[in-house]
Amino acid sequence: MAESYKQETETISKEDREEVEDAFKKGGVAGLQNLLMSKREEWKTIPVNIAITGESGVGKSTLINTLRNLTADHKEGANANVKEATKKVNRYEHPDNKNIVFWDLPGVGTPKFPKDEYLETVAFDRYDFFLVLVVGRCREADMWLCGEVKKRGKKFYYVRTQMHLEVLKDSLSHPRTHDKKKVIQTIRDDCFENLEKAKLPSDRIFLIDSYEVHDTDFDFDQLSTLIIDELPNEKREALTVSMTVLTRGIIERKKDILQSRIYKVAALSAVGGAVPIPGVNAMFDAALVKAEIEEYRKQFGFTSNTHIGQSRCGFIQSFAFDTSPASLAHYIANFATDEENVSKMKLSIGIRIIGSIAGAAVSYGKTVLVLRRILDMFAEDVYKVSEEIVNTFAPSM
Repeated sequence: MAESYKQETETISKEDREEVEDAFKKGGVAGLQNLLMSKREEWKTIPVNIAITGESGVGKSTLINTLRNLTADHKEGANANVKEATKKVNRYEHPDNKNIVFWDLPGVGTPKFPKDEYLETVAFDRYDFFLVLVVGRCREADMWLCGEVKKRGKKFYYVRTQMHLEVLKDSLSHPRTHDKKKVIQTIRDDCFENLEKAKLPSDRIFLIDSYEVHDTDFDFDQLSTLIIDELPNEKREALTVSMTVLTRGIIERKKDILQSRIYKVAALSAVGGAVPIPGVNAMFDAALVKAEIEEYRKQFGFTSNTHIGQSRCGFIQSFAFDTSPASLAHYIANFATDEENVSKMKLSIGIRIIGSIAGAAVSYGKTVLVLRRILDMFAEDVYKVSEEIVNTFAPSM
């Protein structure tokens, strides 16, 4: 572990160090703090535009609401009323990140969106990728759109929606012979055949239900993780940290993103310590570490504003900060070196952070170690919650 400021700041570019020094000269501690915090949230400036298209009644609005952790009752919710067919392009921003935008597009071939004008009318080049939603029979217009998206070098995802309803209908029609997995496979085979006929890649098929995102017999997890994996790096981070539906794949990718940030956060904190003003280093180590841990709590859904926090699983608790006057630096030192303390801090659902912003400087190495251990704890607990939801509430049909 690095022990000197020179060693600790090796991973920071000359430009970043100069930027830090300039911010401190202009704004003092507040200016430096604002700079460091803004650097941790650069992802919020990256635009991601998601096109969701399909004919009326396929569940576009419901999916958009699910991805934004809203319902149709919310003032910013997409209208999920099947009677209100999409007659124009509708824009829906992510409530926590205005640069993540979901575009509800009318299906191909409606009076105002004829096939020969469709791509131009919906501003095709605006979108990063397309989700083509279908229910029931395959439409030639949907196959055409998938082909045009592929031809023009963008990604499409052929999404068969309302799968829970399809399974339910079969269970009611065939109460003695019903087989959920067989129903799903039959629908999957039909989708596969349709894409094969259209000479489109059959690995783009996903069967989902926007009301049953944790049902592992469906493909919501596979769809969301593949979308993330196929985005460019900057957009990948922006979308990942904006996701509130916490399937296992999303949890894994959130952990990867947060883990990749640890070194930057710790190094930026060390840069703050390089400013030769007594007390500045202590303030910045504590503020940055506390803010980063709070971000872990938010990202893994231990708040009332996230999908998992509002789930039917009523035992979910929140990670919290104790505002006692104990030193955060002292806590970190103990946490990083005493395995017994680590185990004592770990609860079945979450951990409780003691300490505030007082205390001495924490080294770059210890900051990295502490953040990695705390991140592991959050991820482990949210895995358990996610598995509990799957096991307890997955449909039995």
